[in-house]
Amino acid sequence: MAALNFNQILDAFEMASFGATGEVEAILNLETGEVYFSTDGAYPEMDTHLPEDIDSGPYVVLPTKHDLHLGWGLVKRFVEQYLPDQMASVERMAGCRGAYGRFKEFLENKGQLQAWYEFERNSTAERLRAWCADEGIELQ
Repeated sequence: MAALNFNQILDAFEMASFGATGEVEAILNLETGEVYFSTDGAYPEMDTHLPEDIDSGPYVVLPTKHDLHLGWGLVKRFVEQYLPDQMASVERMAGCRGAYGRFKEFLENKGQLQAWYEFERNSTAERLRAWCADEGIELQ
């Protein structure tokens, strides 16, 4: 297996995390690094032609943010590190409709939105690299 480009995998991961959980699936060719997308018709513009050997060839489905636990748990870790005295306020947001949008608005009001984006980006890359290592995917 060839070493694959991490940024290409990260881009595909981000696209697979688009929409509701499970709507977009990114499938990585472990030999070439090529990525295929399947949305079961939810986003036809994203669907790519899948190879005939997709079920038996050197492919793996990329995880989603949910699979890598990059949801509300990540939010809580950020708040613990950057705004520990605000944890109760953030936890109240968790059960509400539009919680993530409210959280970002909250961070903007606290002057921490850019810190969140950096924290989220770094955590995502770290978790995705760990997943690649677990899958035996060598990265460039």
